[in-house]
This record gives sequence, C-alpha cells and structure tokens, in this order.
Amino acid sequence: MKKSVVEESTGLVINVIEIKDGSKWTPPEGCVLMVGGEIGDTWNKTTQTFVKPAQELVPEELDIRATLDNHEQRITNIEEGKKT
Repeated sequence: MKKSVVEESTGLVINVIEIKDGSKWTPPEGCVLMVGGEIGDTWNKTTQTFVKPAQELVPEELDIRATLDNHEQRITNIEEGKKT
C-alpha cells in the first residue's frame, strides 16, 4: 500500500513509500504515515486534505527563448556592422 511520510509539525509530505499492510516499520520520529498525498504536498488539518504546493507561473513576456533569439540577432547585427 502506498503511504505518505508526513512531518507532524509542518504537515509536509517528505516521502512516499510502498508498505505492506501489517508491516512493523515505523516512520522516523516526528513523522506519521498517511494514505494519499505526494512529496511536497502539505496536510491541512482543518480540511483533512492534502494541499498541492503553489506553482509559480512565468508570464509569456518572459519567454527565455524569445529573449535569447533577440540577443542572438543583435549580436549578428553588430558583427555585420548593422545598427541595432
């Protein structure tokens, strides 16, 4: 059975393990085993659910490839003696 190793103090899922029912294995001190969740999730004691970490969104205007292409074109123009 798949179970999450959750830090009791923070609710953070620090590991997900496969463990047989009836196993005598115990989690490290300060941790508990719970069903559900993925590494990085947090257990919300109020709602009794796992919460996924927030995902940082990168705006389209920060598209690294487009910025790199622009810089490469400027270098080419400088090398060819064109104004940028």
